[in-house]
Amino acid sequence: MLKYASIALGVMTGFILSMPASAHHSHAMFDTTKRITISGTITAFEFTNPHSWLKVTNDADGTLWSFETNSPSQLLRKGVKLSTFPAGMKVTVNAMPLRDGRAGGAIVSVKKEDGSVLAIEPEAPAAANTP
Repeated sequence: MLKYASIALGVMTGFILSMPASAHHSHAMFDTTKRITISGTITAFEFTNPHSWLKVTNDADGTLWSFETNSPSQLLRKGVKLSTFPAGMKVTVNAMPLRDGRAGGAIVSVKKEDGSVLAIEPEAPAAANTP
């Protein structure tokens, strides 16, 4: 009986400790009700965990924008590779802006210079997944 209680305690402890890890997926920093469109030149594409970043210099005013997107494994499932966004490529990014007004947001889609559009919508907030 003590063996089963130890196993149950271990499982419960693992569950409790994993809960804070999911908290970083909040979309609270983005205004999910708005969209911005920025046309510019890719400065860098950081294909990293837990989130990748697309850095774009705005053609209109030279502002450097930082756009957050999904993890490499999620992007690969959507057909996005490290080589998809080379530095120097012209793009138009549609994103949910940061609430605090800084030059950044969460990518919704990217139109490449060849006219192709990649839909890269971010993970849906947890509340949107509940029935």
